[in-house]
Amino acid sequence: MNNQEVYDKVKAHLLSQNRKSLDANGDCAYRGENGAMCAIGVLIPDDMYHVGLEGKSCFSEAVSTALCQVRVSFFLIRDLQDVHDNVYLSDWPTALERLAESYRLKP
Repeated sequence: MNNQEVYDKVKAHLLSQNRKSLDANGDCAYRGENGAMCAIGVLIPDDMYHVGLEGKSCFSEAVSTALCQVRVSFFLIRDLQDVHDNVYLSDWPTALERLAESYRLKP
């Protein structure tokens, strides 16, 4: 996947899911309750996901390995995750558009 494909997939997922992916404690999770997935969680293939990834940074070896087919800038992935984790849900569309512009992607 290239940067545009990753951006498009994550944007479509986040805007259609329309909620954060949270665990039982209310913390952000790669794979949360009721099938929710965060910006990085949606990029991790099902056969590469395991609960041991939860709580680890996208820069950790375990998460990098799980994202092996996504050969793009980890800074883009980190920034997409930041939208999920730290931006109000109502501001996601605007934040995602700004992010696309900063990476010279089509919003």
